[in-house]
Formats: sequence, C-alpha cells, structure tokens
Amino acid sequence: MHPVTEQSDAGLMDLLRESESLGVTELAAAMEVTATAIRQRLSRLMAEGLIQRELSKWPGGGRAIGIG
Repeated sequence: MHPVTEQSDAGLMDLLRESESLGVTELAAAMEVTATAIRQRLSRLMAEGLIQRELSKWPGGGRAIGIG
C-alpha cells in the first residue's frame, strides 16, 4: 500500500476510535476530503474486515461506521 494511503487510513481509523460512530459527512469534514474519498477508504477497510457498517439509531436514521 502507498504510504500516503496508509497515513490516510490510519487517520480515519483514529477518528473512528475516538468517536462511538461517525457518518460519511462528518468523516469527510474532519479529514478535509470529499465524501467519495471517504466512501472509497471505508469500502476498502470494510473489505479488509477492519471496520463494519452499522444501522444508526439516530433520530434521522442513516448509517454509521465503527471499528469492528
């Protein structure tokens, strides 16, 4: 894996560890990248079994991402 990708993934994983769960919009804002970039990273990390997507119990619904 490219060193920049490893750093980006590490930063994303750190954000997820610090919070119970975050949505794509919150992650994109925190990492200062597009939602598409976050979705691509999340897809790769989910495929590797490092994180999992969970149904949110927020009043607005939606999905959240958490370390899994």
